[in-house]
Amino acid sequence: MTEPAKPLSGRERLILPLQLALVALAMAGALWSAPWIGPAAALVLVAFLTLCLADRRGVTTLFTLAVAGLATDALATGRGDILLAALARGALFAALFTALSMLQAPAAGSGTLLRAGRALIAQPPRRRYATLSLAGHLFGVVLNIGTLAMLGAMIRRATEAARGPGNGPESGRAGSVVPPERRRALIAMLRGFVTMPLWSPLSVAPAVLLAITPGVTYGPMALQAVAIALTFFLVGWAMDSVRAGGEAARTAASPADAPQEGPRGWPPMVGLLGIIVGLVAAVLGVWAMSGVQLPQAATMAIPPAALAWFLIRAVRDEKGARRLAAARSGVRMLARGLPRARREAVMMACAGFLSVAVPGLAPTEALAAALTTIPNVALVLPAVVMLLIVLGAMVGVTPLVGLALLGAIVAGMPGLGIRPEIMLGAYMCGWTVAAQTSPWTANTMMMGLAADVPSTAITRWNASYALVTLALSAAVLIAAGAVIG
Repeated sequence: MTEPAKPLSGRERLILPLQLALVALAMAGALWSAPWIGPAAALVLVAFLTLCLADRRGVTTLFTLAVAGLATDALATGRGDILLAALARGALFAALFTALSMLQAPAAGSGTLLRAGRALIAQPPRRRYATLSLAGHLFGVVLNIGTLAMLGAMIRRATEAARGPGNGPESGRAGSVVPPERRRALIAMLRGFVTMPLWSPLSVAPAVLLAITPGVTYGPMALQAVAIALTFFLVGWAMDSVRAGGEAARTAASPADAPQEGPRGWPPMVGLLGIIVGLVAAVLGVWAMSGVQLPQAATMAIPPAALAWFLIRAVRDEKGARRLAAARSGVRMLARGLPRARREAVMMACAGFLSVAVPGLAPTEALAAALTTIPNVALVLPAVVMLLIVLGAMVGVTPLVGLALLGAIVAGMPGLGIRPEIMLGAYMCGWTVAAQTSPWTANTMMMGLAADVPSTAITRWNASYALVTLALSAAVLIAAGAVIG
């Protein structure tokens, strides 16, 4: 096991215990109903947010201003209980992301994941889009956004080894070009990855979706997410096939279009599937047996699972006294990685805070009354919200925060009469398109690094796919509203 070379800064050493305290308080809140747990978590979150202000990140500053503004309003109107509940929800979501981040360290050096990744990358052209989409989806369950870095690097090495630089239409940062097969492989992997958070209990999206969609439970939500993921996959596969045919007609066959060297069978996938099934079963098992909310169940299940993964690797890969040293090294690696994921933890806290504060404190009743004067508003509003999530992401509002804000506003207007399943579909489709199209998301930035192009190039590569899926999604949402709404 290798550890990050860069040690924690003094501020990061203060942030780490606050992150661990948020996880511990989330676990305590799931096990006991003590009245002090919520206020304690709120105080820890405020301290964590204060330390993160020095990062000078826009989302941290905006979140701080939102907390201050809503706190002033809540205290002035005697609604401090709503503010406290919002901060407690934000603390729970930050704890959830921190717990999920604990999987990054044991997964980073996993030979099982590396072998599975090589097997998927080595697939022949006729199966490449499907297998790379599947790779992005499955690896995302375990590695989260680390999937894009790991598989992106593998794809780049595979195409360079087979073809070498100098063939392709897309200019890179340093004047190099991106071969068409590399571009299509990266896009396939990205498209598979972005649909994973919709259903996986090891991601943050289900927590947000359940918080902003009253009346929806995890089981039906997961089934709807799988249906949307499959639909988006089929659209992407069809468009890729058309594009591949056009490129083949214009260019001669290249070595990169031939099957790559390496294991192409499915046996290496068994280990990956075992890890995924084990982690998902752990979270759903805790959720089913304890009766707590899904974010609390994941926060309780993942830290022990991550530590167990470290121990299993140490026992399997090392001998004698080196096993204990390897386990300690893994724990240190984990501790060093958590403070560096604080920006994402702040975004999660912001989403949790907004999901409670906006319906409780914003004048959503007046907005609902105004909307009801518009003819057929319930029919078109889900499609409009979906488009707003995407447009917000294109100007820098992260899909997570945009989803939480718009969802919280809609949740505060139950009188509109829109079925929750339809709004849930709008949120999922908006998230999926925004997460792979906006040049400001971490997803497209990671893909830009893998392809050596600006993130805006990823937006161009996905533009036609985004337009087709948005049009299809809007049509389905409006038709569903007309039939069952």
